[in-house]
Amino acid sequence: MWFVMGCMLGTGLVMSYMSTPTVPAGKLLGKDPTYVAFYTDTYVVELKKAQTQYALSGCVTLGAGWCLLGVASGLAQATLSQY
Repeated sequence: MWFVMGCMLGTGLVMSYMSTPTVPAGKLLGKDPTYVAFYTDTYVVELKKAQTQYALSGCVTLGAGWCLLGVASGLAQATLSQY
């Protein structure tokens, strides 16, 4: 999902950074409060990092695709102008 969001250029990157993931509650039932606090903090940080990386990958892929399309279009136009 975040890869596709990254294809929306800046919007997807900002959204991936600003969204706060929710921790699956089932994993924390009956655990020590210190463990729950540590797990929650670490989970949010790591998931935000992964979301941002996927969004950045989508953004870079889209940018590279547009560059390749521009190069291919320029080559096609140059080839056609010779005839």
